Amino acid sequence: MRSNNKAMLSPKEAADLLGMNTQTLRVLIQNGKIPGASCLKRKINYLYIIPAAAIHKFINGEFAGGESNG
Repeated sequence: MRSNNKAMLSPKEAADLLGMNTQTLRVLIQNGKIPGASCLKRKINYLYIIPAAAIHKFINGEFAGGESNG
């Protein structure tokens, strides 16, 4: 397993860390379920801004509402 010290992640990298497919991740981001991650609608597609820190906080349950995944 390689070390990932990147500040920003691609949707695929983030989805892999979370153990979900990229479409599920995109829906979570679009619905504001991963604080710190965002998407910008462009003319023909979306641009996803995914800080690695936001994904790690989501994994650890440190997100708005304090809900857990399990």
